[in-house]
Amino acid sequence: MNSLSKVARKPIEYIIKELYGRTYDLIIHNTKCRAILDGIGSYIPYVYNPLREGSGETHSAEYCYSVWLKHLTLAMDNGMKRYPEFVVELGPGASIGTGLAAVIAGATHYQALDVLDYTKKELNLKIFDELLGLFEKRQSIPELIEFPSHILTGDYLNRILDASRIKEIRDSLIEGDEKFCSYSLSGEDANIIPANSIDFVFSHAVMEHVGDIGLYYSNMSKWLKPGGITSHQIDFECHNLAEKWNGHWTYSNVVWKLIQGRRKDVLNRHTHSDHVKSMQSANLVVVNEIKFDGEAGIQREELALRFKKMSDEDLKTKGSIILARKS
Repeated sequence: MNSLSKVARKPIEYIIKELYGRTYDLIIHNTKCRAILDGIGSYIPYVYNPLREGSGETHSAEYCYSVWLKHLTLAMDNGMKRYPEFVVELGPGASIGTGLAAVIAGATHYQALDVLDYTKKELNLKIFDELLGLFEKRQSIPELIEFPSHILTGDYLNRILDASRIKEIRDSLIEGDEKFCSYSLSGEDANIIPANSIDFVFSHAVMEHVGDIGLYYSNMSKWLKPGGITSHQIDFECHNLAEKWNGHWTYSNVVWKLIQGRRKDVLNRHTHSDHVKSMQSANLVVVNEIKFDGEAGIQREELALRFKKMSDEDLKTKGSIILARKS
């Protein structure tokens, strides 16, 4: 999910340049002004395009492989008893590569939930073949993931990577029969997935974009089997909408509405604590919180009125991974 609409900015910049001449550079090189212009640009007919490409990172098999193994390892280390059969991902992006990694390594079904279907069959097949090679080599990715051989043992992989099983999965992708992988254009409808049916639901750099986090966590709780695990890596940075990494918390509600424009998925500006509280309200027991601190951020006195009561811990938390279990 991109934070800025480059397509929408161009005509606005052109108009400003024509009207204001020398002041153009001062305006367009100010991050706050540029963010507001992007929001305004989203209202221009035939310019704002919500059908943009999904995240470029999921074009990479190594990235998808690393993301899946990261969430799998954390889940297994925090109470998941066995490899999950039914897996759900929120916001897969440009491909369902992370879900394909889950299925190759043993899931019986993967369901992707997103607001738009960005994926292409050809890309998914290419990533599938590359993922298979990574699993066959028990590949570790430097600086990203060590292969979890304590979870995916040699005997387990020899069985799960059986040639006939892999062929069946690949043929299903070609046919599009959704036996192993399915895609739904909704995360807000609780009825899209049967209650108490899934083992594991996860997201990676997605939950900072959804509008109603309480609704999403409530739905996840309904879908999960008792004891099921949910894992989310969340980015609290400004996504280039401010000069400092947490500068989006300095903007008033009025300014933020201008920045959002029609792009309701830009950022929701929730903090780490907001997500934890929403999970707990949804009958999810938080079992682990891994926080990442940011540097050179804003000062407390710079916070907008809405965020004045933010904790010091939230103010410095630029990202986190939260794991929770359905009680």
